[in-house]
Amino acid sequence: MTITGAELIPFDVRRRYATQIAQEGGGAREIVEASPFLFIRATTDSGLVGWGEISDIEPDEVPDLEHWREQVASLLIGRDPVDIARHHDEWVGALPDPEDPRGSSLNRLTRAGLDMTCYDLASQSTNLPVCRLLGGQRRDRIHISWVAFIRDDLQLLRDEISEKCAEGFTAFKLKVGVDIDLDEQRLAVMRETAGPNASIKIDPNGGWDRDQAVAHIQRLARFDLDGVETPVGGRDPAEIAAVRREVDVNLIEHVMTPGDA
Repeated sequence: MTITGAELIPFDVRRRYATQIAQEGGGAREIVEASPFLFIRATTDSGLVGWGEISDIEPDEVPDLEHWREQVASLLIGRDPVDIARHHDEWVGALPDPEDPRGSSLNRLTRAGLDMTCYDLASQSTNLPVCRLLGGQRRDRIHISWVAFIRDDLQLLRDEISEKCAEGFTAFKLKVGVDIDLDEQRLAVMRETAGPNASIKIDPNGGWDRDQAVAHIQRLARFDLDGVETPVGGRDPAEIAAVRREVDVNLIEHVMTPGDA
């Protein structure tokens, strides 16, 4: 089987409400009302059609559609989608990660979309679900958390969490990192509304420095946190380890590349 064609289909996904998160290094990022996506559609000489997703692109990183379609097509057409490991070496060479981990995420997101497309075609051609291609099914359901973004109105947060609890959510993540006093109030509302048995994590999106992270995590730990995602910016393992030694809450960090793993 060989990929013979590839196209990109743009689609903006509206947020449930305008969202805001902390800016790495301090402050707040711009409010986002919609997330840009690019869907990859790949055709093959066998008649199968595979789909991938370049997801949640930063609004200021949306590429020129025709230029990026040509880039994606050049990395798919003429290749057997089953040879995924071999293709990854080429993809990393053509779409490298920036030296600064805070740089553009578009190349990484595009490589993920190429990977999805090939796995979709490999799954169809072998008549096996992707989980079987990755080693087999380990569970029949996944515990999903609801993410609540930064807003000043505590009643809106209370209503949001109440609604999601009624829908069956038992795990939540609260975006924090701009105003620690407000974060404490919002976290109190989330814990009170979700109840003592709910799993709650917080995510300052790297908005704290090391000293702030230690002080703020210690301050908020009384809300029985299951984890803190990206407490400091820069993704420096030594910096993250320094924070972890000072707190009694698990820290969470992104695994963005094979090197991270």
